[in-house]
Parts: sequence; C-alpha cells; structure tokens
Amino acid sequence: MEKEPFNPENREDKEVITSKIDLRFFRHAEKESVKGKPDEEIELTDIGGKQAMKKSKDRDISQSVVFGSPNKRTQETAGFVMAGQLDEITGNESI
Repeated sequence: MEKEPFNPENREDKEVITSKIDLRFFRHAEKESVKGKPDEEIELTDIGGKQAMKKSKDRDISQSVVFGSPNKRTQETAGFVMAGQLDEITGNESI
C-alpha cells in the first residue's frame, strides 16, 4: 500500500496561525534650516523632536522594523517614533 503524500490540510490537529501587517507612513518632523548644510545632514529642530515623539504616543505604535532614507532627520524621526530604539533603524537602501 502506497503512503499518501503529506498534506497539512488533512491534519486533524491543525495549528491556526494568524498574523497582521500594519503598514504606516510618516514624513520627518520639523527640520532645521541651515544654508549650505548638505541635505542628508540636516537634523530635526527641538520642536521636530517633540512632534516625532507625539506621533508615537498619539497612535500607540509598536513595531518591529522601520524603513527610511539615510537622511539624519529621517533617522531621528524614526528613532522617536520607535521610542528611542535607534539601534534597530538602518538607512540601508539595498532593500
């Protein structure tokens, strides 16, 4: 007698796995205006930092990954939105 190929749909004790993807887009907060400073080095103002923190608090955000540009202000905004977890943020553009 030939054995039937494994099919997980035929299992009686199937494990039900559910997942949710919540995709959000943010624009960086208020940035400094410094003439002659390279665009990628422009940082957030103090107000911009507060605006970014408010985004996180207002929306009860919990996330495991952030994708963004390598610009300094974008990295700062992402860090505030992720509750200061800057070590988990990369500006790697190869994704």
